[in-house]
Amino acid sequence: MQISSVWGGYKSYAIPGDMTGDSRPDLVAVDSDGSVYLYPGKGTGQFYGRVKVVDKAWKGVKIFGHGDLSGDGRADLLVRSTSGVLYLYRGTQVEKTPFAARIQARTGWNFTSNVANGDVTGDGIADVLARDSGGTLWLYPGTNKASSSLFGTRKSLGTGFNQYNLLF
Repeated sequence: MQISSVWGGYKSYAIPGDMTGDSRPDLVAVDSDGSVYLYPGKGTGQFYGRVKVVDKAWKGVKIFGHGDLSGDGRADLLVRSTSGVLYLYRGTQVEKTPFAARIQARTGWNFTSNVANGDVTGDGIADVLARDSGGTLWLYPGTNKASSSLFGTRKSLGTGFNQYNLLF
């Protein structure tokens, strides 16, 4: 099923979960000028028309995240700046203003790949995987704390992961 034919201009995408409060997963996309668009999900694998939620302020960022990272029951988004600062944007479930004020979660977040598939550890809290330039895959267990303590102590999941182009 073709979802759309207009995705070429976007530099980073994420499907963090329900950002609009309608219990359907939504898509967030950042274009080359740093504008951010929310595509509300239809619940069929397709999306409604885009809603501009940030105007030219996120140039060069990478977005990711899946699930509730802050413990408030709402899907959140992680944003990595070009300088390697990781920010948490807590979800509001309001379509035109889907994010609360950002919270600085980490610095030095200079990984070659970030994966956020939700709860990996089985504790009911969303987690993140990150691959460093040497190919080590790290697990960052979620804590449900919307602060610099967003993740617990990282754990190595092994080496050799730089041989893969895509990590999900």
